[in-house]
Amino acid sequence: MKTGDELVLRALRNEFTRLSRFAEKEKAKSDEYQEIGTEFVAIHKGLVEIVNSKEHGKATIKRLDALQERRDKANRVMKKDFIKLLDKQHDAESDRDKLGQEIATIEFRQSLRKGEI
Repeated sequence: MKTGDELVLRALRNEFTRLSRFAEKEKAKSDEYQEIGTEFVAIHKGLVEIVNSKEHGKATIKRLDALQERRDKANRVMKKDFIKLLDKQHDAESDRDKLGQEIATIEFRQSLRKGEI
């Protein structure tokens, strides 16, 4: 049977895992915004390739539609407030790190208690 401390520690570790995933998602959003210029350049290069190929037909239209979707997604990303994205990332990482410190402190105290008994 687990003690209360062990149950609390397990719950804290589960919460730490959840916070870590959330922090990763927020970082990915910030990174996506930072790299959006590269995406616009790639879209432009794709369009230049299509124009220079001078091909016509359904395949070309499909390629153009795919570029249009990528451009629309890139525009949605550009409309986001970068400062807010960074703030969310910072808050998520800060919460995760604080909880990690608390878990380490509890584990250290438990190890001291076990060594004393």
